[in-house]
Amino acid sequence: MKFHTCVIAVILIFMSYQGHADLLITPTRIVFSERDRVQEVILVNTASEPRTYALAWLEMKQLDNLAYAKLDDNEAKAFARASDFIRFTPRRLTLQPGENQRIKLMLRRTSNSQDKDYRSHLKFTVIPNAVMQDDSNDESTNANGTQIKLNLFLNYSIPVMIKNDSSAQNIAISNLAFRKNIDSSTNATLTFVLNKTSPGFTFGDITLLFKAEGGSEFVPVGYTNNVSVYHESNLVKADVVWTEPVAIQAGQLKIVYKGKRESVDTLYVEASLQIK
Repeated sequence: MKFHTCVIAVILIFMSYQGHADLLITPTRIVFSERDRVQEVILVNTASEPRTYALAWLEMKQLDNLAYAKLDDNEAKAFARASDFIRFTPRRLTLQPGENQRIKLMLRRTSNSQDKDYRSHLKFTVIPNAVMQDDSNDESTNANGTQIKLNLFLNYSIPVMIKNDSSAQNIAISNLAFRKNIDSSTNATLTFVLNKTSPGFTFGDITLLFKAEGGSEFVPVGYTNNVSVYHESNLVKADVVWTEPVAIQAGQLKIVYKGKRESVDTLYVEASLQIK
């Protein structure tokens, strides 16, 4: 009796510059603005042995907790997919240790690609070296002749977006709730909701500021970077953790959302909350 390859898939979404499992990807977000036709993503093999990678499109929607869910076939058909207008090469590549490769993404604009914002995710699958070799050399045979082969496929994805909507972004911050860590005088979490009432997508950085009662100025006490609200979302729930060594006491909290260049770099929204 023979058992074929058992596949374990792990999907990690990159929202900042980072590397995992011997693979470094940069940038971790690609935006085609109205004048862009070609963009690049760079892969670096940081392992000590050769690695083979397969590239493919992945269609996902954003949930209100900032997580993602894969679109089913019907949802994918109705979704504003960037993959309908973008081609990339190569689709598979092998990199030696320390070697890097530029992947070119080419946008082909049509009359249908200029009416709204679009997004897909570009998936990178690390193919185990054992899969690249002859199965006869890799299978383990036990005393009963049973052959079992376990391969771990790691998948990573980055968002690829087409930016068309030029209207002013409208973001509001609401539902602020402050929760202290009872075991610490300098640790707490502020949860909040980002409401988007305009079309298109936006992403930016969150800064938490605090001014003690009777104090003269706000000081930064926490950060949450690369918070995205995509075109299919009207709101997302997020949080920012008080991480700076500033004593928590009565005063005023201020949360600031500042848009990033690839979406709207002039977007600046804030909200305040009194704490005791």
